[in-house]
Amino acid sequence: MKIFARSMRYWLVALMLTVVVRTDTSLAVAPIVQFNPNTGCFWRGRDGVAHRFELVKHWQNLRWAEAVNFAASRRYKGVKGNLATITVGGEDYCVRTMMLNRMPWLDGNGVWLGGHDLNAQRQFRWAVGAAKNSTVNRNLFLWHTGQPDNPETERCLGYMLRDGWVGANNYPCDTVISDPYFREKMRHYIVEYSAKGTVLNP
Repeated sequence: MKIFARSMRYWLVALMLTVVVRTDTSLAVAPIVQFNPNTGCFWRGRDGVAHRFELVKHWQNLRWAEAVNFAASRRYKGVKGNLATITVGGEDYCVRTMMLNRMPWLDGNGVWLGGHDLNAQRQFRWAVGAAKNSTVNRNLFLWHTGQPDNPETERCLGYMLRDGWVGANNYPCDTVISDPYFREKMRHYIVEYSAKGTVLNP
């Protein structure tokens, strides 16, 4: 009887773990398909929406609002772009992997993403795309140690290369172009194209 009870207990624990693994898939990483070394990555969510992420380098360093406008002016296969919003783990992994593969490995090099705290509420929100006005999931991002900081002056969201890995960072939205630390480092931004169907398929 004791052996039976023990085996039933193990079976129940295994069943519970299986349920947890199967239900906690909101941040599961989907396959990444590289188009080629110069064009970025592709990811499809469970909702059938395809996402193509593109790393763009501008000839000069950019204010956050400029990156928003430049991203909105881009098109891919007829799909309008926007500054990237990252709401699930597959997108996050896709973007960070693309940065590590394509950006110069220099500490402080960063990219603009589509999040901000311009209202100084100490809560970042997405400004563009399907997730517009929704709260940035702070548990999803791998923030650099001590980030976000300086809430009075650094209210725009990006990713930064530091110590050989990519982490989230909050930046000054405008003075980034005059700040000696960020000058020459904020020339990149991530464009996201989203569409249902196969138009974005690699």
